[in-house]
Amino acid sequence: NVSFDTLFDGVTFTAPGVYNFTLEEVPGDNANITYSNAIYNIAVTVVWDVEAGETPTDGTIKVLEPKKFLNLL
Repeated sequence: NVSFDTLFDGVTFTAPGVYNFTLEEVPGDNANITYSNAIYNIAVTVVWDVEAGETPTDGTIKVLEPKKFLNLL
């Protein structure tokens, strides 16, 4: 299993919206490993996290964590 924080380490979202990513394995040269050709599309939704009475420009960004997925070997 890969956590959201690990998968998106170093990614900063600065505005609300839907951000689309493609996840795929980069094959190496180890003959003892079978590399996957699978490609996964991941959509991350970012929304304003505002308290009552604040305008969106006063709020902070909140990332809605996507559903968990399981890495099957």
